Amino acid sequence: MLLAVSVFLFFSASVGLSSVIARYAEGLGAGAGSVGFMFSLASFVSAVLRVPVGLLADRFGSLLFMGVGLSSVGVAGLVAVFSTGMQHLYLARLVQGVGIASFIAPSIAAASLIAGSDYEAARALSYRSAAISLAITVSPLLASWLVDALGYRAAFLYVSLVSLAGFVPLYLIRASGGGGRPGRGGGSGSPRLGLPGWRTAAGRAVAAMVVLAFLDGSVFISLQAIPQYQVAAMKLPARVYGGFLAVYGFMSLASRLLSHRVMRLVGAAPTIASGTVLEAVGLLTLSLHASVPALYMGGTVYGIGRGLVAPSSQYVLLASVPREVRNTVASLYAVGVDMGGGLGTVAYSKLVEVEGYRAAYLAMALAEVLGLASLASLLGVKTLLQRDSRGESRAGL
Repeated sequence: MLLAVSVFLFFSASVGLSSVIARYAEGLGAGAGSVGFMFSLASFVSAVLRVPVGLLADRFGSLLFMGVGLSSVGVAGLVAVFSTGMQHLYLARLVQGVGIASFIAPSIAAASLIAGSDYEAARALSYRSAAISLAITVSPLLASWLVDALGYRAAFLYVSLVSLAGFVPLYLIRASGGGGRPGRGGGSGSPRLGLPGWRTAAGRAVAAMVVLAFLDGSVFISLQAIPQYQVAAMKLPARVYGGFLAVYGFMSLASRLLSHRVMRLVGAAPTIASGTVLEAVGLLTLSLHASVPALYMGGTVYGIGRGLVAPSSQYVLLASVPREVRNTVASLYAVGVDMGGGLGTVAYSKLVEVEGYRAAYLAMALAEVLGLASLASLLGVKTLLQRDSRGESRAGL
């Protein structure tokens, strides 16, 4: 639970910064392309640092790098506080990228390393994901309120203070002896989750999850930017975008809390496939009409799907490899998210400038369809669809 608290505080800070910085840049006169480039910086920086961080975290422990991540996001908030132009916002996103690289993958690995069994690992990943959704629900609303009431600098200062608070649960975890090191804990597999058969096919499982992370990440990261400056272009208050993230976050929170039960019932791979379909439907809803109801309806459906995909794909990834390399493999997964987010944000932002928002949302939906096709290719259609009489995936997921 302490790990989930630390994750909540980190994402509250990071998402809080991301939820207002694009609108702040738009107020400085930046166009959609410039805002997209600014957002992509964090993804590209974190992509470069992910694997080195993973290798070092496997050697020195996850909590150390989670602390580095909290520090970096706090510094990014301070840079934004004193910013006077786009060059400062570029720097803030670069530093935020260091924080993202240092925190996210080690926190994924720590959730599985501290757990005592595969089912407990699935539950820990579900709670970690739920903490992210709670942060996405609460923090943008608070950051948007601070912008409307006190200005952008108050919101950026909030980011720094929340990052500092994230060190408290890390200290308590360390004091209790849970360092997130590979040798801690155990678990040989859970037949209800159908994992033992897939331990011999780690290559395909890891490849499938990294490809999905790239395509899914291109959408997930872009949805922190494109609806934000769509709302600004419609001359609506910042709280409208905060409400979009809150709706998305609440629905994602509910599905993430239930995801480990869904995995146990139907298998992890069918859970991933179902979530990916829901994500595509949500994006198609966003493309229908440029209105607040469509924005909120699309966020609702997309949030449910995202809440199923994130923890189940991370679970399959980590259960497919030995404990000693889980930080490294989690980093590869996160590289996929980073590269997809970086390239996707630039591509979709340019598409907005050339063809409009509808075309961008349709392209995002196509990315989810391609992600589902890649799962079918690498894991097999039967793995995604078939269950035995106990509700388990026949192919072992």
